[in-house]
Amino acid sequence: MSKLAALLSEAKNADPRAGKTGQYFPADFRGLLKVVSCTHKSSQKKKNKEYLVAEFEVLESNLAEVSVGSARSWVLDLTNPDFGIPNAKAFVGACSGFDVDSDECAGLDGDDLLATMEEGLIDGRHVRLQTFYKKTAVGGDFTVHTFTPA
Repeated sequence: MSKLAALLSEAKNADPRAGKTGQYFPADFRGLLKVVSCTHKSSQKKKNKEYLVAEFEVLESNLAEVSVGSARSWVLDLTNPDFGIPNAKAFVGACSGFDVDSDECAGLDGDDLLATMEEGLIDGRHVRLQTFYKKTAVGGDFTVHTFTPA
């Protein structure tokens, strides 16, 4: 068991519940969030894609459209190992109080991430989020989510 998994196991005492809001964070959001739940999902309809689905309660917000106390969601496609796993590590690490470049984040593997989600180890944790738009290769807008420790 990694240091991070051990730390999270000791601190588990949250009340996991799924918000299932389907309301996502717009670009230019900055705020403080409480993790309500973080789960691993797979989709048979979308060619066996794997997802991290996080549900949050908004504790602080810079945007009127994202009100304090509201529920919001973030869905991360884990299928692309160059994108999904690094972002999942950054999210779990930030929820645990670690910088994305820390040894604790670097040491996380797929089993650690799955255990963290299945056991609700980050439920109840606080994390900061900042979002912005980035143009995709085909010219569309993609909302980048940058999580940092609270």
